Amino acid sequence: MKLSVIIPIYNNEQYIGACVESIINQTYRDIEIVLVDDGSTDNSGAICESLAKQHSNIVVIRQKNSGVSAARNAGIKKSTGDLITFVDSDDTVDADMYEVLINALEKNNLDIVHCSYKRIENDKVSLVGNNTGEIMIFDRVEALECLLSGRIFNGSPWNKVYTREILKDIYFDEELRINEDIKLNVIAFDRAKKTGYIDSCKYNYIIRFESSATNTTVSEVKARDCIKVNKFIYDTVNDVQLRDIVVNRYVNMLCYYYRNITDKSEKKAAKNTLKSFAGQKLNRNNKLSVILILYFSPIYRIIYKIYDKCRTPNWDVK
Repeated sequence: MKLSVIIPIYNNEQYIGACVESIINQTYRDIEIVLVDDGSTDNSGAICESLAKQHSNIVVIRQKNSGVSAARNAGIKKSTGDLITFVDSDDTVDADMYEVLINALEKNNLDIVHCSYKRIENDKVSLVGNNTGEIMIFDRVEALECLLSGRIFNGSPWNKVYTREILKDIYFDEELRINEDIKLNVIAFDRAKKTGYIDSCKYNYIIRFESSATNTTVSEVKARDCIKVNKFIYDTVNDVQLRDIVVNRYVNMLCYYYRNITDKSEKKAAKNTLKSFAGQKLNRNNKLSVILILYFSPIYRIIYKIYDKCRTPNWDVK
């Protein structure tokens, strides 16, 4: 089966070579590499063209800067593989990643297969997963439960291989700045009858601090996008077995939205929505957050200002 690897690129001239080399050197050989230059202003586009001249299985798309979702969507439309995957242009993959994933997909007749990954920061490598090599097979509801609860695996597209049929007419939402991957994966996993997760850390997710700048405006945009996506999930996933997870996820995001939005009318609307969940079955943290927002909002803001300064991010999947 032919695999199309789609790589969106924007001003990553110093990393593209290592990324593409890690895919060229795969032990799985039937690979098409689709490089999508999303309006780069450095030498990224020229590097892509040079790589295409050296390797017959590389296809280059050049487009005006439209964002990572538009770049991935352009890659999907241009790709010709039976299978589709994504790689970020400043990351790399282990040499046997796609052989391991595709062998499992074919052997178990899977619609989606994915693996755990390594988080690399300042040359420090952290395994996100236990790296046991165990394969877990899920039906539709089981996979959605893991995806929505954040248990066992995450919602990124770069450690997953999808059959073309599963991604038929599914694209990344180009209006979103964040959580576009979660939205696409909820639709794809909801469509998939059978998926597999391999506890092997084969993808190398490399942290680049120069691209991590944030500000209040960006935080508000992200908060709005998060609530849009989680409202979509709340409205879309109606399985009885998943309802508690969906409700608690939505309430958690409503709390995040409330504390990151400065517009008074939006804050009031979020507060009113949270009020409608006050009597529902919520986990302890959500229940406490809703009570604080509804009746002691100044205290809630103070608590989260302290929490945001002191908390240590936990990247491990539970």
